[in-house]
Amino acid sequence: MKSFMGSTCMRVLTSYLRLIASSFIASIDAYQYEFTTNS
Repeated sequence: MKSFMGSTCMRVLTSYLRLIASSFIASIDAYQYEFTTNS
């Protein structure tokens, strides 16, 4: 049971980190797009 909880926690953690990383990359892409269009 403990190993099951550990694997579930890791799965949630990895999906959460992936969501943060994707939003972070999207914001960087948007920032670079604005920077290149303004200059």
